[in-house]
Amino acid sequence: KPAMNAELIAIGSELLLAAPYARADVTLDPIGGVVVSTPYVDLTLQAMQAFGASARWLPGGSLHVEAGRHYAGRAWSIECDASAAAYPFCAAAIAGGRVRVEGVPAGSLQSDFRIVDVLERMGCTITRDATSIAVERANDGTLSGIEVDMNEMPDAVLALAVGAIGVIYGVGLIADRGEQAVQADTGMSSGGLIGY
Repeated sequence: KPAMNAELIAIGSELLLAAPYARADVTLDPIGGVVVSTPYVDLTLQAMQAFGASARWLPGGSLHVEAGRHYAGRAWSIECDASAAAYPFCAAAIAGGRVRVEGVPAGSLQSDFRIVDVLERMGCTITRDATSIAVERANDGTLSGIEVDMNEMPDAVLALAVGAIGVIYGVGLIADRGEQAVQADTGMSSGGLIGY
């Protein structure tokens, strides 16, 4: 019964993906009872279930995969990458104008799509439909400073940091993520930080 901490979340996903072929059921227990970036694990579980595996969260935050429930081929629509889409979304916020990204299902579990909620709070207009998201900022519009916790969308931090220099105050930081930390001075007189 392996234990998983924040630094091992990627390895945890790899273990989950291989677990249907184990000789016995596999349960992963998070060290300290906390899994950082749970939306990424949710994406892994969603894909596993779609292809026939029995994988789920247990009460208390452990992950369980039933052995012997192997994957079966099927048609699967792959949505666009939310982490990559964060950059054009932020470009619209920085430069003004409109950016629309297609291939985004309304119920997407990719947490980095939450960057559009952050941009909306900053002053952009967001338009969503069943398959796309658009971000728009009028050329004469301004962005407002906000405070935001980027815990569940860490891959969007860099895109937001580029657009936020001098705008965002006190972005929530995550300690000991086990990933390379990024910090930038916002230029605010209070010296707020951007990072994860």
